[in-house]
Amino acid sequence: MQNIDAIGNELPDAVEPDSSAQKEEGVLFGDAQRTEDKKQTLHNLFVTFVKVATWAFIVVFVVRMIHFVLPTCLAWLEDTQLQTIDKSLFSGAVGGMIVNYTRNLIPMPKTDD
Repeated sequence: MQNIDAIGNELPDAVEPDSSAQKEEGVLFGDAQRTEDKKQTLHNLFVTFVKVATWAFIVVFVVRMIHFVLPTCLAWLEDTQLQTIDKSLFSGAVGGMIVNYTRNLIPMPKTDD
C-alpha cells in the first residue's frame, strides 16, 4: 500500500506551459480553428440539405410521372394533389430559394467595373 502512495510524489505540483506550448494550443484550439470548424459544420449541413432535397424532388417527380403514364383508374392521387405537385415542381420557387441561400452562403468576389 505504501508503494501506491509514492507514485505521485515525484511529480511537481504544477506544470507551467512554455510559450511554444501556448502558441500550439492557440493554433489547435483557438478562434481560427473554431471558426473553421463552424464553417465546415455549416457546409456539411448545407450538403446534407441539398442531398435530401434532391432525393425528395426525384421521388415526387417519379410519382408525378407514374400518374401521368398510368390509367386514371390506377392513380391514387386526386387532381388537386397533382396540381399542387405540378406547381411545386415547375414553378421555380424551390430553385430560387436554393440559389438565394447559396448566394448568401458563398461570398462572391467583387469585381471593379
